[in-house]
Amino acid sequence: MFLGIQVPMGRAQGQEELTRDELERLYQSAGAGYVEAFRVLEVLNSQNERAYEEYEAARAAGDEQATNQAYERIFELGPAMRLAEGRVEEKARELRDARDRLLEGHAQYLRELLAADSAATDPDSVLELGVFIRDTSRRIQELRDLEDPPVTLPPLALLNAEPQDSPQRLRQKAGLLERTATSYERLLADNRERLDDYRRDHALIRRAEDALADNTRFGDLVLPVRTPARPGQADPPVAADTTGVVGVPLTLEERIAALEAIQGDIEDRIQAIRVRAQNLRRLAGGEWAW
Repeated sequence: MFLGIQVPMGRAQGQEELTRDELERLYQSAGAGYVEAFRVLEVLNSQNERAYEEYEAARAAGDEQATNQAYERIFELGPAMRLAEGRVEEKARELRDARDRLLEGHAQYLRELLAADSAATDPDSVLELGVFIRDTSRRIQELRDLEDPPVTLPPLALLNAEPQDSPQRLRQKAGLLERTATSYERLLADNRERLDDYRRDHALIRRAEDALADNTRFGDLVLPVRTPARPGQADPPVAADTTGVVGVPLTLEERIAALEAIQGDIEDRIQAIRVRAQNLRRLAGGEWAW
């Protein structure tokens, strides 16, 4: 309770009844796990680079024994590096999942705050709610800023029919193209979910801005400057939540526009790939790949 009204408790619906503080702790823990896994991989990469340098130097000097020793070291590091790379990928997925859960928790909390704000009838309640609305919307933006920006797709290479291609070879090419189209369709679906999340957060932040602006109906209310308490010392570093791209974060509007453009490109590619696959099957004189 505060100022005579009921404050939303910040418990995320559909999140195993975890509070936002609990989700923050899970996010911090996932970030720490990623950083630890990434540091192990960095050490192994450094050792591997040194081994390659020693190998090249020994080979240039004609030192067969040193060359063999360096090669054995490179060979020994291979399995450990593959294991470490897999660990980093696993921890990166866990971090993204924890961030998504936390964002959903904050989004639900912000919706509850906005509903309470619209029903508030006295300046003190509006002022206090305004602090929570401002801080929660800022936290959502902070978490989005840690994400990778949407990236453009690599050039599309379509398989062509060659004069020497047998019907079986044509069908194999068609099957490969169809599998590529299916992969793009999965990417399209994943991006659609991401777009929905971006639009949700963008709409909520706009509603929060409108609510704070509308609070002037009670006079010139000045929100106190306050840093909301969060479990843990700090957010995971940018590189822990992304591929390490550092720069000015994209606004949600920019993220939405970029991802919408990518979605259009993917849809065009799927259509082009499906048409090419059909043409290859037609040339092969059959409908099925073997």
